[in-house]
Amino acid sequence: MNPLATLTQLLTIKDKTPIAVYYSYIEPLEHPLPIEVAKDYFKDAKKDLLTAFVGLENYSTKVLKDIRIKLKSPLEFSPKLESNEKGRVVEFTFDEESLEISIKRLDPEESVYLSLFPLRSSLAKDFEPQVIIEDELLTRGMKRMGYYKKNPLFLLVYSFSVVIVVMLFGQVFWGAEAIEYERRIDPDDILIQEAQERIKGLSCSPSVIEVKSDIDWYIKQSPMQPIYLLEANGVKTYDELLRLKKAVICLPNTANK
Repeated sequence: MNPLATLTQLLTIKDKTPIAVYYSYIEPLEHPLPIEVAKDYFKDAKKDLLTAFVGLENYSTKVLKDIRIKLKSPLEFSPKLESNEKGRVVEFTFDEESLEISIKRLDPEESVYLSLFPLRSSLAKDFEPQVIIEDELLTRGMKRMGYYKKNPLFLLVYSFSVVIVVMLFGQVFWGAEAIEYERRIDPDDILIQEAQERIKGLSCSPSVIEVKSDIDWYIKQSPMQPIYLLEANGVKTYDELLRLKKAVICLPNTANK
């Protein structure tokens, strides 16, 4: 493997990794105002203020520049932008004609929260704005990366769950394969293999016979000495041999009862 090619591939994958931006949005909701405040701005002093919220949190190591938030309907009041850093003023502009809010930059680990006050009479059915960062639309991949960075425990639990599922699937799969493998193996072959393991120097070609009352005839035909016959079948006495259902024994080719 070419180390340079591998390094190039790793750098390419890193470049393609989405920027981690935690995005939050709360659709327009009614917020009650004190009558004294409401009557200064609305004809109906009992009117509530319609408010929506957009949050952007930069969890990447990159300074995000030229952030544009494109609204779908006009606002009744100017937007309000706040930073997670106390006392910090984040520069932004709002173009009422294009309905676009522009934020110059968002530093790593910096967050901004935007309060929007949509005009009730012209409220779009789907008010959620489009967010464009450095000429790239905020994608689902960016949001997902931001969510994982903000909630690392979720990613850990999710990864652990995936590993558990894979392990359970593997156990079921290999268990089924083992059962199927055992079904395909002839039980007589297993007996012969065990006999050969017990007697390493077993030079004859062993056979498997059913232990019946005529087993004495097979023993007489076998060139195996009785002691080796018992050892090959894992028993110590002749009575134990008779209690077996099947036995391994060496028989000459001419032995045919």
